[in-house]
Amino acid sequence: AMIRPCLLLAAACGLLSEAVAAPVRVFVGTGSGKGSQGIYTMMLDVEQGTLTVPEVAAKANDPSFLAIAPNGHNLYAVGNSGGKGQVVAYTIEPAGTLTEINRQDCGGQGPCYVGVAIDGSFATVANYGSGSCGLLPIAADGSYIYVANPNAVPPAGAEDVFVYTLADGDGDRSTTT
Repeated sequence: AMIRPCLLLAAACGLLSEAVAAPVRVFVGTGSGKGSQGIYTMMLDVEQGTLTVPEVAAKANDPSFLAIAPNGHNLYAVGNSGGKGQVVAYTIEPAGTLTEINRQDCGGQGPCYVGVAIDGSFATVANYGSGSCGLLPIAADGSYIYVANPNAVPPAGAEDVFVYTLADGDGDRSTTT
């Protein structure tokens, strides 16, 4: 079965540089097409420019975009589950497998992006299908803190501007218009 990679990320070490001589673990998110099982992992030999054979890191539905937390210990993926857009938090195990911590509704349909703040305190998500985006607080253990509606974009035609502020990473939000 052919794997169609959506994204290739350097994991544990962060960004690749000329100084990296040891192989680096990378992750690939795949579409839910024929033969795909989800998120795969490989080792990248930077000097040789070669990859090992892909192995399943986690079975997942349509993980279209991946992001690794700055701590290098957590990976976040967006995908679809039962017609809903979701973001999933994983722990990266030493062998390269991924253990699911938890998942959160991403507040829209057709999720296409997840990014993690430089301090690892929240994730941003974007949804292609519904044209929405949102912020999700991240706890110290890498899990998402539940937010009832992570959308940060007002409905089409709204005349107010909404500003969301996360307070102390505890998931509370204040809204001003």
